[in-house]
Amino acid sequence: DAALVGRLLRTCWITEAVALPALAEAAARGFTEVVAILLAAGVKPASVVPERPGGKNSLHLACEAGQEATAMQLLEAMSTPAEVGAKSTDGSTFVDLLRAQDMGGIARRLTASLAGRQLDAAL
Repeated sequence: DAALVGRLLRTCWITEAVALPALAEAAARGFTEVVAILLAAGVKPASVVPERPGGKNSLHLACEAGQEATAMQLLEAMSTPAEVGAKSTDGSTFVDLLRAQDMGGIARRLTASLAGRQLDAAL
């Protein structure tokens, strides 16, 4: 429940080390309301999720799961080309992960959303 997550974040001191895995899980499962709450709480979308193998961040995990809406939220929260173009341990960007799973349409829509913000330089 998104309201419960919001209340928990407002009433407890939660570190990024605790909230980052929650952001990764919410992004991979497509829970847009929870992703919005965690991003508003200051969780960094480009941070690598240590509990997940491969040096992936929440954007990578959302893309691997085909969660276009949460991937878009995460991209909108990123402010530098380095964040957008972050690579996993095997050197894959979010675009590479999408294309590897035959989700090129999602990759095109997500990269198109970056054009006006000039954040696509790292891709």
